[in-house]
Amino acid sequence: PNSALHIYKSIDSGRSFQETARIDAPSTRDIRDPAFYQVGDVLRLKALTRLSVASIRDSNVDTVTVGLSTTDGVHWTPLQPIGPHGWSFWRIKENAGVYYSAAYQDGDQSVVLYNSKDGVIWAAGPPIYTLSADTPLETELTFMPDGKLLALVRMDGNDTDLLGDVGPLRTKICWADPPYSSFSCPSEFDGERMDGPISFFAEGRLFVVARKHLQMGTDKKRTDLYEITGGSDGGALNIRDWGALPSAGDTSYAGIAAIDATHFVVSWYSSDLTLDPAWVLGMIGPTDIWLGEIDISKLH
Repeated sequence: PNSALHIYKSIDSGRSFQETARIDAPSTRDIRDPAFYQVGDVLRLKALTRLSVASIRDSNVDTVTVGLSTTDGVHWTPLQPIGPHGWSFWRIKENAGVYYSAAYQDGDQSVVLYNSKDGVIWAAGPPIYTLSADTPLETELTFMPDGKLLALVRMDGNDTDLLGDVGPLRTKICWADPPYSSFSCPSEFDGERMDGPISFFAEGRLFVVARKHLQMGTDKKRTDLYEITGGSDGGALNIRDWGALPSAGDTSYAGIAAIDATHFVVSWYSSDLTLDPAWVLGMIGPTDIWLGEIDISKLH
């Protein structure tokens, strides 16, 4: 309950930031996983509030997805629920005037597509992935140039696989055709489990920033930049790892903002790089927010 969201603003393409607002958590809950989205001239923010209890696989936390809005970045409306109890919205994406979010169920049991006409009132749509044994959660949506909707589903697997240091690493690949009333999940990325993913297009190329599990007998993590190719006309997707951003320990949950067609500001958090702690130790220690710039034109 002593957590808060801090809002920062940059007017120089991310070289410097100034805090403009602080959003305190409700008195009996924490607050986490914020993400901006735009509705007309209004800047909105979604976040998750949860009971402050120790939990594995997001169980018994009574998640409520909340929203708030601003017209100046300084004054924000009060927190209001925008989703049902027990469901965590990931990132909100707009397509053809409709807003969409993948939401995962408390206990990491299933992922469902939600939609909204105004970004405020949401309705449940079709299931995206429902095999609870795979522990599906954070699911990044990407609207492809051909109109298809791509959903990349993080899967933590069984108890042995949970930390990502042993066992298979997988990200499920799911597709829906307009009007996005049903999904099929014919394939997966084998060997990559992309935690906390964020996707973006640059010069017609699709990139994802997400947490990478190094394995090799160690519980070490990085935040990596990936590129996804293929997928046209329902073809197979391929993934390329362009390497790690400066990162260690508990790390991931990137943000992306375009400067121009090929340059992007990227933010992420990381434990101390020199110590490079194991993930389980990094999660209970301090982390720093990092900021960098990606020049897509140099990735060839």
